[in-house]
Amino acid sequence: MNKETISLDIWENVWSEDISEEYIKQRVEHARHTLQYRKVNSLITEQASGLKVIELGCGEGIDSLLLGISGAKITCVDFSKKAISRARKIFELYGIKAGFVEGDIFNLPDNFRDNYDISISGGVAEHFLGKKRRDIFKVHLDVLKSDGLAIVAVPNAWCFPYRIMKYLMEKTNKWILGTEIPFSRWELINIAKSFPEVKGYKIFGGSFYRTFYTNLFVPARVVLGKLFNKPSKLLTYKVINEKSSIFDDYLGNFIVLVMKKV
Repeated sequence: MNKETISLDIWENVWSEDISEEYIKQRVEHARHTLQYRKVNSLITEQASGLKVIELGCGEGIDSLLLGISGAKITCVDFSKKAISRARKIFELYGIKAGFVEGDIFNLPDNFRDNYDISISGGVAEHFLGKKRRDIFKVHLDVLKSDGLAIVAVPNAWCFPYRIMKYLMEKTNKWILGTEIPFSRWELINIAKSFPEVKGYKIFGGSFYRTFYTNLFVPARVVLGKLFNKPSKLLTYKVINEKSSIFDDYLGNFIVLVMKKV
C-alpha cells in the first residue's frame, strides 16, 4: 500500500456496524453539547440558513448534520460506501436533505471548486502521510468561495490522555483506525502559513477535561466489560455541556484549524 493511501477496507469495517436510532440520537446530542461544536458555531456570525457546507471524509456526517439542522445546505463526501449509507440514515432520521457523494476527496468534480461557504472535516487529515498530509488542507480551501471558512479538526499531539489510550490500544492490537498521526499546533500553523490563499487563521481546542472520559474511562469500561463477560452498552456518549479551561487550546483531545480564504 502506498504510504499516502488510506485503506478502504479499514473504513468499510469501521462503518459496517449496525446502529440503533437511540444510539444515533445520543451521538448527535453529545456532539451538539461539545465545547468544540459551540466554538465552531460561534464562528458563523450570520445565520447558517442558506450557507453551502461540504463535509470532506464525512463518516457519519454528524458535524454537518448539526449545521443542516440550523438551515445550511449540506454536501457529504466519503470514499466509503458504508459511511455514506450510515450518513444517509442519520440525515433521514432528522429529516434533513443533503447531497451524498461516494468518491475520493482528492478527485472532486470540477463544479465543486469555489462553490462552498464552509468546508469541514473531523478526524480525517491525520490519516494521510507524505504529500497528502498537507494537500488535504488544500482541498478544503479549493472548494471554498472567497471569504469562505475551512474548519479542520484533528487529534492533538499534545493531548496526553489520547496518546496514552492510542499507545495501549496499539500495543494490545485493539487499534482499528489504521495510520493516525496527530498534529501539533506548530504543524497546523505552518500549514496555514504555507497557503497564499489564506488571509487569516486561528486554532482552538476542544475540552481538555473531557479527554479523560473519552480516552481513559470509556476504553477501560469496554475492556472490563469484555473481561467479565458483561459487554458495556455502545451508548457511552454521556450528554453534558463540556466545560472550558485554560488547557483546551493546547491539551484538548482535538485541535481545530480555521482558515479564511482570500
